[in-house]
Amino acid sequence: MTDAWGGHQASVYVAINNIGEIQEALSLATDACERTIGAIQEAVGQSHVESATNATAFIAGVLEKVRECYGMSESASAELTRYMGGF
Repeated sequence: MTDAWGGHQASVYVAINNIGEIQEALSLATDACERTIGAIQEAVGQSHVESATNATAFIAGVLEKVRECYGMSESASAELTRYMGGF
């Protein structure tokens, strides 16, 4: 019985590790979005042209969704940790 539980635990740890890999990718995406927003602002300056403001808004939306995904991955990791503790 212990061997089966040990294998089960190992699988959960692998899943948590995979979530960590997702979080690393999301962190890279966050950094890229922030750099992109900076680059757009550098490119368009204080322009109030619709296309300039739209570009910034779209990337800001991407950044918001990436951060939302990171939070969801945190919740998944916490739930797996809770699962390992006995539900």
